[in-house]
This record gives sequence, structure tokens and C-alpha cells, in this order.
Amino acid sequence: MFNMHSDEEEEPLFPVEEEVTPVDPTKMEVKYAFNNKSAYKKHLRGYCVKHNYQYTVYKSDKTRLRVRCRFREEYGCNWFVNASIKRHEPTFIVRKVNLEHTCVADPKSFNRSADPEFVKDVVHEKLKQTAGALIPKPKHIARDFFVTHNINIPYICAWKARNLLLEDLFGNYEDSYKDVPIFCAMVAHTNPGSVAKYTYGKRDKTFMSMTISFAAPMRGFQKACRGVIGLDACHLTGKRGGVLMAATAIDGQNSLVPLGIKVAKSETKESWTGFLKDLAPAINAHHAGRITFISDRQKGLLESVPKVFPGARVRYCFRHLYKNFKKYHKAPTLHNLLWNACKAYKVRHFQKRKCGKCGSTAGHNKRTCAGGDVGKNPTGFMPSTEYDAANCTFTSRDHPESSSARGKAKVNKSRGTSSFVGESTGPKNFGRAPTEPSTHGSTQDVLNFSQNFTGIGSVSQHIPVTKGKQSKAKKK
Repeated sequence: MFNMHSDEEEEPLFPVEEEVTPVDPTKMEVKYAFNNKSAYKKHLRGYCVKHNYQYTVYKSDKTRLRVRCRFREEYGCNWFVNASIKRHEPTFIVRKVNLEHTCVADPKSFNRSADPEFVKDVVHEKLKQTAGALIPKPKHIARDFFVTHNINIPYICAWKARNLLLEDLFGNYEDSYKDVPIFCAMVAHTNPGSVAKYTYGKRDKTFMSMTISFAAPMRGFQKACRGVIGLDACHLTGKRGGVLMAATAIDGQNSLVPLGIKVAKSETKESWTGFLKDLAPAINAHHAGRITFISDRQKGLLESVPKVFPGARVRYCFRHLYKNFKKYHKAPTLHNLLWNACKAYKVRHFQKRKCGKCGSTAGHNKRTCAGGDVGKNPTGFMPSTEYDAANCTFTSRDHPESSSARGKAKVNKSRGTSSFVGESTGPKNFGRAPTEPSTHGSTQDVLNFSQNFTGIGSVSQHIPVTKGKQSKAKKK
């Protein structure tokens, strides 16, 4: 028998890798080791941001990275850090440093070391520590970074950092487009009867469009919804752009029912025609038979709808007509009348906007009607007695002369007074005075009457305004 064991110790089949000792993120020393080049660059950025240093790379490849002060030529600063790879390993080791920094920091607190990659890592760590936090907007990222690091970052840096974070969490656009075939296959498999189609270029195999229409809302539209479909599109603001076209209906509770969507390059006749053809078999199965389409009169829609659905009724979105109307007609009264006419698509809606007193649809109701009694309006007419102090006469007012009074104070700027018409603040005796003196009574009788009088309804009272000449007279 042969002895399989030698005197020398055999090397293990799976040697244990040496763990890299954690380094202090606030220090940079020779022989500091990092797992790879990316880890070293991350530590270098954090060190420079902590001490408010700025560096520029003058030699970089797979085996080494050498940086020095950004203001070396300006101020003669000799600060530098050199690192290179360990032989036969991906480990990066700091070989040589000169940490003596002699230049002045940026007076506006900007630092190029705080690049989008570093800012992204800071925001990501903050989101991990805060449960349920949303990804902040670029301006909020820049504001929070200044609070925590005392460094200003431009808006474009915060915007790029946010995009990098979104890619880390949800993937990038390129990978999402690659998943389109899998997504369409999943929709068709899990929702039988749904429409799931996509198109791509013959030459370069690039994505062109995708149509999705789930079977469940389409069946609900066929059986229970009104035969009215709205067609519209919006622009996508992502990296690749494009438009999102949609077909929607309304159920019995006036809630939206999405019938289908399509992602395409632009809103053209070909795009709309293809989208409507994909939905045509399901739409034509509606219980009403004849469908009405509402659109914003886009060029592609004007030709596509009659082509795919011949004989269908076509109506136009009133919101777009209303915006065009306001452009050329500036009167707010006309705007209200036009919008009320649009909203009254049922008889009870029309009756609600119709004046119950005169039957007019001019935008008023029974309480604001121009003539006659205003019913139970608390600021309207009440029987009263009017006293004329100049002639010492009383006039009984049992019927309204005009119902335009609404109980609002109207300032007379020329006289410095305000005229008020409305309910009195005294006892509610409806303007009935005590024993009335004779029409041509004495001055003493008039004074006694004015002292005992308590409450006048619907009578004009001159109230001095504390502005103008009277206020100046008081100061004098």
C-alpha cells in the first residue's frame, strides 16, 4: 500500500479568504486595504467630503489610482494619495500619501468630491434608517445634504443622485424594456381574454409599442357601463420619453373604468389606429351596440375613430372647448353660463340650475332673483318705518321697492361714510317705534323719540370710516 499522506501539510481545497480589516472612514493611512477599487473610491470620497478636500485623478487604470489636490497648480498644494492593486488579488492598498493640505476651501461651500454616486449612497443609508420614507425630490436632497455635511451641491448633482437611487431600487430603463415580452406573456396567462401585444423594430429589435387591456374591466363595460368612451394621451417624462394613450369609460357611480392603455413613441394616426383595432372586438360587443367617443380633437383621432368604428358618434371634450372659449371671451358670467350648460346633462341638473322664481337660467336662483320678494332671505326686505330727521316725518315701508339689498356695507370714499342695509342689532320689533310724535312736533319731542327708539330694520345708517380727513382731524 502506498502512503497517500505526505510529511508536508497539504493546502486546503477551499482556502478561507482573509477578511479586510475595517478602516476608519475619517482617516487615510498607508497600508489601508480595501476589497476592490470601488470600495477604495468610496472611502476616498467620504474622506475628502469629511475634511472638505477636493481632488483630481491624474492616473487611473485597473491596477492603480492616483489622485492629488485639485488646486495644485493654483496654490501649490502637494496633497496626494496613491493606491494600487495587490498582486494576483483585487484588493486595493494605499501605498503613499501626503496629507498636508495648504490650499483654501471653496468659499461657496461647493465640493466636487460630493459627486452623484456619493450623494446617492448618503440618501440610500438615510432611507434604510427611516421606515416608510419616500424618495425625496432633488431640491430636498440638496437641502438635507447641506444640513448634514455643510456642503452645497448643484441641482444637477442631486437629480443624478436621485436617478441612480431609483435604478438601484427599481432597475434601469433598459432592463425594463427587456422585460416587456415576459410581462405581456404573464398578463395573457393570468388574465385569460386580455389583450397583451407589443411591437419591435425588425432591424435593431428595439421596443416600439405595447398595448394592455385587461379582460375584467372590459367585461364590466360590455354589460353594465354606458356606451361612452373617452380617448386621450399624455406625455411620458422618463428617460426614453413617449406617450401613454388610454381608453376609459364611466360606470353607474361615475367612476372611471380603464379599458386599455398603449405606450408608443408619439401620438400619431398610426398609433391610434393600431390601439383602437386592438380594442375593437371587445368594444363592439357592448350591449348598447352603438358607441360614442369623446376626444380632444387630436389629429390622429379625427381620422382613426371613423376608420375603425364607422358610423360611431363622435363628441369633443368640453374642457378643451372651455379653455378655447375663455381665451377669446373674458367675461366670468359667460364662463359660468357655459360651464353650467355643460354640467346639466340630466333634466334634474337643468332644473337645479334654473331659477325657481322667474324660470331663468342666467346663473341666479330664487334667492338672488332681481325682482319681487326673496322669500326667507334673512338679508332681504322686512316691514319698517323710516324717519326723516331733516323734515321730522315718518314713512311706513310695508312693501319692498327693490330686492337688490344684500346686507353688505358699501363704502362711500368721497364722503368717508359707509351705508349698511340689513337686520338691526337691537330688539326684533321689526322697525315699529314707540309712540310716534306728531309730524310737526317740537324739538324736545324729537329728542325724546330718538332716545327711546330701539331698532330700525332695513334703514340706511351713516357710519363714519376711520380713514381720510376725519382720522387726520382726530390726530390734530
